Amino acid sequence: MIRPLVIGLARVCGRVGTGHGILTYHRVSPIVPGFPAPTCNVTPTNFRAQLAGLLDRGYKPWPLRTVLAWAAAGNEVPADAFVVTFDDGYENVYRHAWPVLQELNVPATVFLATAYLGSDDAFPFDDWAGAGSAPPEAWRPLRPSQCAEMHASGLIELGCHTHTHQFFRGRPRTMAADLETAADALRDYFGLTDVTFAFPYGDADAEMVQVVRAAGRLCALTTEMDMVRPGADPFGWGRFNVTDSDTAGFLASYLGGWYSLFRRLGRVSFDRGGGRPTTEAPAPIEMPVNLALTVRAAARRWPGRGTLAVADQVVVSGASFATSVIVARELAVEDFGVYGLALSLTLIARSVLAELVSSPFTVYSARFTGDELTSYTGSTFAHYVVLTAVAVVGLLVAAWVLGSGGAGAAVVAVAGASPFLLVREYVRRVDLAQLEVATVLATDVAVAVVQIGGLLILSQLGLLTVGSAFVAVGASAAVGCVAWVVVRGKSVRVVRARIVPDWKHNWVFARWAVVGFLVGSTTPFILPSVIAVSVGEAATGVFVACVTLINVAGMYISGVTNYLTPRAAQAFAHGGVAELRRVLGAAGALFSLTLGGFFLAVVLAGDWPATLVYGPAYAGCGSILAVLALQVWVMSLGITAGNGLWAMDRARANAIADACTVAVTIVAVAVLLPPYGVNGAAVGALIGTTAGVLIRIAVLVRLMADARVSTPLNGGDL
Repeated sequence: MIRPLVIGLARVCGRVGTGHGILTYHRVSPIVPGFPAPTCNVTPTNFRAQLAGLLDRGYKPWPLRTVLAWAAAGNEVPADAFVVTFDDGYENVYRHAWPVLQELNVPATVFLATAYLGSDDAFPFDDWAGAGSAPPEAWRPLRPSQCAEMHASGLIELGCHTHTHQFFRGRPRTMAADLETAADALRDYFGLTDVTFAFPYGDADAEMVQVVRAAGRLCALTTEMDMVRPGADPFGWGRFNVTDSDTAGFLASYLGGWYSLFRRLGRVSFDRGGGRPTTEAPAPIEMPVNLALTVRAAARRWPGRGTLAVADQVVVSGASFATSVIVARELAVEDFGVYGLALSLTLIARSVLAELVSSPFTVYSARFTGDELTSYTGSTFAHYVVLTAVAVVGLLVAAWVLGSGGAGAAVVAVAGASPFLLVREYVRRVDLAQLEVATVLATDVAVAVVQIGGLLILSQLGLLTVGSAFVAVGASAAVGCVAWVVVRGKSVRVVRARIVPDWKHNWVFARWAVVGFLVGSTTPFILPSVIAVSVGEAATGVFVACVTLINVAGMYISGVTNYLTPRAAQAFAHGGVAELRRVLGAAGALFSLTLGGFFLAVVLAGDWPATLVYGPAYAGCGSILAVLALQVWVMSLGITAGNGLWAMDRARANAIADACTVAVTIVAVAVLLPPYGVNGAAVGALIGTTAGVLIRIAVLVRLMADARVSTPLNGGDL
């Protein structure tokens, strides 16, 4: 459930915490035709891709004995070190894994169940249906000669996995005798006297650990899915069990500590085979407010608030995506649909409130300082609270209309969470308007941790429902509000005499911002319907799939825009047209460099991204992706010009441009769709976007040339 989130965090943020990781494999065999997929197996192709991917990411493989010696000497093992191990001793390790290990120069340890060395029978604990009947290399134990050859290379260490691979819990004497027999076998076969050890099935308790210590083993590894922390007892080190579906990116989330971090949010067990669910008490978790303060302090040392704004958008989008995945995986399809419906009502309310209150604040707050800014912020806070109350009442009315069924109950639940969700968005926008990006990032990290952690705990306890999901989401937003009060609460002062005048002034700007939002939001809903009616549902699916792929750039655009909007407003308020022109020029150059490069990459990739993500049915859509990528690039230039118009208090011009975009898009699509299909729809969208961009740029150039600009708080129109 948390796979997409931890992969994204590992990729964007690198490591978290300290320690190193140990990977464990079992079987490395190709898929056998006519048999089900082997259990505990990674195919040779994926095995190589996993290790090569980790090496490409800068991770360095260490022999297990070297790690043990390093730790015994009191040294902290480098964070980029990792260890590869194999349990049981399948012959396919020799045939398929060892050549890859040699090619990549990756050392490994093979833990042998010595009773079965050289046997022509399958392991008695092998639960694969093909064991004993499929080709032997998929299930047969290693030959002693193969083990000796690998060990002699210096790349492979041999360890003990007991003699008979049994469950020994509660049988210490039997285990001790078994370990003695295994020691004799390793000495007789390979001349080994001091060896490493891994528990069969990963099963261990304090009594079993004592037996292994008494037997003189160097370590005792479990399959507890966790990092090895500095100073940890090697008679209890955990390992990450690797499966065939794991990518190098996901393994990097193991080795980078992200998987362990999320796992410790209540000690939730994500075991995926071979390990036992943990029953440990919850590890201490820092209070979210302290977490926000810590991240804020670190973020303020990060050069470039624009970069922080993009990073923040990654956090927000990642948390939203992870939330959807968790809820969708745990709830029935119908319940997830109800959840999505209820949430969409709140998101609509949030967007409208943002245009009514937050957008004017972003533009006008740049024109105040000191007590004036504090009072103006207090007025907009009062506006937002009143509108939030109206939105909650509207949600309750919607719930009444929907009735007492699942949808009505879900809307009631989201109505309860909405005050926190809406106010949380307001305070976030206030900080962005003041370019307090470090504070925003810190708070959003704290909110994401609480939200995802709460949902995962509810899931593990079997308590995740539509209602409890909204409780978790609302609680995380409340944490964000509390963190903001602690960090930034003194920046607000409500002055009753200013509430109504400030509303009247803001309304002049806000009405056009709302119109632009409502008009601009129609195109994404209209186009799929038009394509479905004109060309068919299959074509609609192709178009929507392509739009979804290209929209990965939307997160980047949103992050930059979160910084650009207040920066442009401040540039115009304090430096006039010249400073605004400089800021917009830099933003346009940045968008052209990054999104222009994105467009070229899409052109060169052709339909590969679509077929990779969606399958061969989407082959041939490379031209659609290219046109949509070009549209995103053009749109970014329109966003840049639109921010200039907002900074100059010309929200009406933006609304007109949005209306022209929709109108031209509809006409262009109507003309191009019948003869050219989905390609025509994509070109039509590009033409419409270009028309809107040209209007914005033309108006902005004229305003700058004439230097007829609005003065603070006059609410000028075009």
